[in-house]
Amino acid sequence: MSHSNREVPTMSDDTTDDTTDRAAARAALEAAGSAAIDRPGDRRVHAVATAAFGLLVGAYFAVTRVEPALVPGWVSTAGYAVLALALAAWQTRAARTVPHGVRRVSRWGLVGTLAVMVVTLGVVNSLYRDGIPGLVLVVAGALVAAPMVVAAAVLQRRPR
Repeated sequence: MSHSNREVPTMSDDTTDDTTDRAAARAALEAAGSAAIDRPGDRRVHAVATAAFGLLVGAYFAVTRVEPALVPGWVSTAGYAVLALALAAWQTRAARTVPHGVRRVSRWGLVGTLAVMVVTLGVVNSLYRDGIPGLVLVVAGALVAAPMVVAAAVLQRRPR
């Protein structure tokens, strides 16, 4: 068997094919990178989930400050856990992608919520020893939720 019948590509043929392959791969990568990664529907899902989780944390904060005789601790904790898991499951199923920047903005919202919660907890506990008025609980819960609600607004309005 002789290999002389086989065509041997020249250097210029290799270079042309290699350049064409690279250009095609680059074009495919750019198309894949820009194709529906930042879907407005998914951005909306993440924004709603971020706001809802902030409101859930704020509500949990307020409810856990109510007299234990009115709302036992295990009830508020169980309710919080069930709602948080349901919210996470909904977000996971409803959004097909995680648009660019969503995780970063959501994490900053969570950090802000936790920081406000610590400060609010200190203020509320130092001002009220024998029960916290309902209006104070509502305001405290809203303050705790605010950073995540703001993060959700940023996610929703963020340029695509």
